[in-house]
Amino acid sequence: MIYFYWFLSALFLILLLIFFLPARLYFCLLDDFKLTVGFLMLKYDLLSDAKEREGKKTEGEKRPRTKAKGKINEQPAEKKEEKKLSLDEKLKLSAKILRELNPPFKKFLKGVKIRNLKLEILAAGQDPFEAAKNYAALSCTVYALLGVLDSLFDFKAESVYVYPDFNEQKNRYYIEGSIRANLFQITVLFIRIMKKSGRDIMKLI
Repeated sequence: MIYFYWFLSALFLILLLIFFLPARLYFCLLDDFKLTVGFLMLKYDLLSDAKEREGKKTEGEKRPRTKAKGKINEQPAEKKEEKKLSLDEKLKLSAKILRELNPPFKKFLKGVKIRNLKLEILAAGQDPFEAAKNYAALSCTVYALLGVLDSLFDFKAESVYVYPDFNEQKNRYYIEGSIRANLFQITVLFIRIMKKSGRDIMKLI
């Protein structure tokens, strides 16, 4: 019997450890945008798998079914009319939800870690003046966004480069990094959302 309790204790500790391990969302933008979610040793490519599923769905679409004969006199069952919110009511309800969820979301975002951020932007221009002007605008935008990220998240950038290029006609971007949050943080956020605004969210949906 004692071995059974030891087994349950070990299983509980393993599950607790997994619960506090971080889930990672990897993002990369070069020519195409790639998004991958990872947990432990597992990785799942979100965008490519979604495209494959859409392709299979379009290939496997069936023709619409024809109505069976001999059922002309049948009348469709009456549907209960649901009370729909007006646009003004939806806007007021949305504003109320945002006010209620602002504190828990702020606390959650501060626990979310953005790591290994690599950012490289080429500011293009057909002449030195245009390239320099483009470079200045992009630099201001990039560093303003980095400041916003630093205020919202636990944020650390590995490398950030913005430089002009007089030979290119289009701006080029390379962005790579990861977002980390553990299952405990996500579960706590979900419970707080449902506790504070669950009924209002269901009304809005």
